[in-house]
Amino acid sequence: MGFHSYIVAAGFHTRVDAIEAMKQIVAEVTAPSLDEDGCQIYHWSQGADDPTLFLLYMEWRDKACFEAHIATPHVKHAEDRLKREKMLIEPAKEWHFYRLIDGPQGRGYKKL
Repeated sequence: MGFHSYIVAAGFHTRVDAIEAMKQIVAEVTAPSLDEDGCQIYHWSQGADDPTLFLLYMEWRDKACFEAHIATPHVKHAEDRLKREKMLIEPAKEWHFYRLIDGPQGRGYKKL
């Protein structure tokens, strides 16, 4: 079985007083990220029970596309702002995966 997409999930835990600033970063980084070569999904979520938790779920065509993404000016700017303004109460966490099943016909996909 071959690998399909390269997936990264990242968790961010902000200070309470940094929630709105984090939402601004989300808005600024999302549009240019979606326009990048190889971006398949770029989705942010905010915690239902804890609004200081943010989750970024990304799917890229391959690892090289993801690595190009993290080197872009808009990602570097977002990372710099998070550090400069000390918005996070703990370091961001990342999980990296390869998708094993391709497309909505594969097992494990639910038709919407």
